This record gives sequence, structure tokens and C-alpha cells, in this order.
Amino acid sequence: MSRQTVGECDQKTLDLILYIIDHIHLATVTSITKFLYLIDLTCISDGREKVTNINYVRYYYGPYSAAIKDAIEKLLAKNKIVATLRTLASGEPFLEYNIAPESKQIEFEDNNKDIIDVLLNSLGGLTPSQLTKIAYGTEPMKKLGATLGGNEHLNEALDLSAK
Repeated sequence: MSRQTVGECDQKTLDLILYIIDHIHLATVTSITKFLYLIDLTCISDGREKVTNINYVRYYYGPYSAAIKDAIEKLLAKNKIVATLRTLASGEPFLEYNIAPESKQIEFEDNNKDIIDVLLNSLGGLTPSQLTKIAYGTEPMKKLGATLGGNEHLNEALDLSAK
């Protein structure tokens, strides 16, 4: 049986989301999404299999999957994470996610953990905006001619094996 589920993240992907939240400076939907994308993209580029079962599309702020937002909602409902309402300097609100205080230490095992840890260690302190800029510089986004703030090829599937 395939790990792929329609519109829903599998348990391994949920565990990776928890691991990401536990290891980055500012966990928002945008930063979590960009990390999942960059992890999967790096694995594919290295000749490995993706870690997640997510299919990404080009959306307004780069690579996106509605399944990620749904997964975050699921983790909130299970009290695995907590959300804090914060505001940008512009006054725009956003949610920051953290591991729930009563949760045990987050562990994640995978054949690609070396790639995951390198990305989290090197990019974990970046803002969601900085991660979005990095995502726009990747080959799948360039192949579509996607520009930051543009609407080229909205909702089109991203080919993670694009060169």
C-alpha cells in the first residue's frame, strides 16, 4: 500500500512537521510548508525518495499544499502543538506554532535525517519571508517562471525532479 493519501498527510509527515516545529526559530504555516518542500526537493535532487507524501503546487507565496494546513489543524486538535497569535510590525496577524508544553521530546527517524538536520540547522533561523525567497529560487519554481508576488501558473503541480 502506498503512503499517498488524498488530501491528507500520513503519520510520518505529521511526525516530521512536529520535528520541524521543534527545531526552527519561527514556526508558521509558511515556514513549515517551505521546510517540507525544501526537504523533499533536496532528497529528490540527491537521488533519494521524498520524506513526505505531499504533492506541492505553485501558490501565491510559493510551494504549497492544503494538506499541510490540515495537518497542522490535526496536530492542534490532538494537543500536540499550540498556536500563539502574533503580529508583524505592519500589524498583520499570524499564528506561531510550538510544541505543546506537556509533549515529550520530539524524535524523528528517517533515512534522510541527515538532509533534514542539515537544512534545519542551516535555515532554521530564517524568517518565513526569507524561506519563501529561497523556495522561489528552486528549479521547480523557475521552471514555471514563477515570480515572487506574481500569479504565473497558480495551482500548477510542481515537478520536484525539474532540472
